[in-house]
Amino acid sequence: MSEIKFDLNAWKEANELINEQLTEYLTKKNLCEQWKYLIDEESTFGFFDPDSSEYVWKTTEVYRKLYMGDASHRTFWDMFDFENLKREKNRLVACAKRSNEWDYEKFFDADAEKAKKWGEWADRGILRIAGETDINFKKDRSNQKYAYYKKLIEKSEFSNEDKEKHLCKLAWCERRFHSLENFSLMLVPGELNNVKGYSRDRMDRFIWLLKEYFEERDQNKDNRCYDTYGHKLFSKAKGINYKGDKTCQEVIYEYLSLFSDVYEYCKIIYKMDKEMVNRFLKSGKKADFKTGEDVVDYMQLAEDYWENKHKFIFCK
Repeated sequence: MSEIKFDLNAWKEANELINEQLTEYLTKKNLCEQWKYLIDEESTFGFFDPDSSEYVWKTTEVYRKLYMGDASHRTFWDMFDFENLKREKNRLVACAKRSNEWDYEKFFDADAEKAKKWGEWADRGILRIAGETDINFKKDRSNQKYAYYKKLIEKSEFSNEDKEKHLCKLAWCERRFHSLENFSLMLVPGELNNVKGYSRDRMDRFIWLLKEYFEERDQNKDNRCYDTYGHKLFSKAKGINYKGDKTCQEVIYEYLSLFSDVYEYCKIIYKMDKEMVNRFLKSGKKADFKTGEDVVDYMQLAEDYWENKHKFIFCK
């Protein structure tokens, strides 16, 4: 596959073709193969969430290519069973291998207490990972993403030429919502995906929250009064659905303890180098986008991120 780069003229031509294909599909149920995943055609993703579908897990093997080939962290991913996926409603998840299938004590350097805890969670089917859609420019009924970003660009003092280019790029980013480069794995218990859903489901903001958490955790490692589960990352795991059960909060804490800091997390999960992480942190520091320039910068981040992920999926 070619590199992922936004080109205004190429996009205009491609978008026109996509719209023609979409019209053709809606009228005759016939769609050019290369555009199927961009239009969420049922025969591509089936009845699954696209990021946790059989198409992504098995047909294209996106997660195997992203994670199982990473020799530096191969042991970590070997802990989860990528072969025998479990269906949970409309998504497929990879469960941690049971204690009789995986040596947790060896993995945790003979820490028997931690190994026993992880083994019990695995045996109970609590430890699972599933797909998550990374960057969200999608059109939705609440008008919290695409419509909001479009309005910011339209209100900004760009030239008419630049405004057209930025609006076209926004449409391009929206089309790529369910592209293969926009999927990564995330812990299931504790609803970190819904925590990410705050702040317009911005990936940069989620990475900023991770940075805050790791720094806060390290600064308070000797503080007995520190609220271990006090950070916003644990907020969904404290919801009424859990009825006071702190298991999912503890799972989040232990899972994040596998990473030394936000840079290691992003390197392993998102395949980012330190420079890219810093760019996401600079953007994620903003609680909300207020200008068209904010949106334009975020779109460039998305383009560069997808191009990097593309290399891991298609160019190895």
